[in-house]
This record gives sequence, C-alpha cells and structure tokens, in this order.
Amino acid sequence: PTSQSVSNTTLCTMGKSLVPLLSNNTSTVSPASFSQYPRWKTDDDETPIEGIHASVCLNNSCIMGYTVITLLGGSEYRYTEWIEHTPNNHRNFTRNFGTELYDMTQDGTWPDVNVAGFASYASVVSTLREILHAGPQPQGWGPL
Repeated sequence: PTSQSVSNTTLCTMGKSLVPLLSNNTSTVSPASFSQYPRWKTDDDETPIEGIHASVCLNNSCIMGYTVITLLGGSEYRYTEWIEHTPNNHRNFTRNFGTELYDMTQDGTWPDVNVAGFASYASVVSTLREILHAGPQPQGWGPL
C-alpha cells in the first residue's frame, strides 16, 4: 500500500503509542501492561482446551485470560483471571475459572509458583483485581 492509502485507513486505537518513550527515555507511557488470551471450553464441561485460535471467541463462548503486569510496592507482579467470554465481546468477571498471581521479582528467577491463594498476597490480589477489571486506561477494555 502507498503511504496515502495507509494514512486513510482506520487503525486500532487501543493502547498508547510508545514513540514518546523511544524518543525520550524520561517519558512515561503506562504504569501497567494488559493482555488477553483465549482458551476454548466445551459445552458439556468447562474444561479449557489450549491451542484454539482466538477467532473462536467471536462466535462461541470461551474462557479468556485477562492479565495485568505492573509494579506494586516495589515488586513486579503478573496477575491473570480466567473468565467467561461470550460472543460479542461480553466479559463476565463474575464467572472466574481460575486466578493466577506471580511475583516476578521473587529470587530473580522466572516465577513458577502461583501465589494467588496465599494469605500473605491477599492485599496484592485485591489491588490487582481492581486494576485488571478497570482495564487499560483511559478507555478500559473497550466496547462490550
């Protein structure tokens, strides 16, 4: 495509440009990183099946993992909720199939222990749940 045809194309507007950060390393972009990842579920049971392409969630129910990675109290955490996601982009945070929390700064190694159920991390889970449910700011998770 030519530069003119590209400039007339509507682009995805979710997220924020990293250009200011690349041209000025004192700039800030966002205090958190957000992502989502689908897992298919069958109608007769709610066991997720890995490796299914994301497009199945457009017309079928699936389990979607919503994740936030951020610094909190000097530690970096990755927090994920696996929730019901129905056609037409309906997120149902009340239908939670699993929660994961990893302390990314623990021992300087890649974390492999889900600490979401540990009492010592209850306040971290509570705070990150609020951040996750609000979604990327300023627009949240986008249209329902």
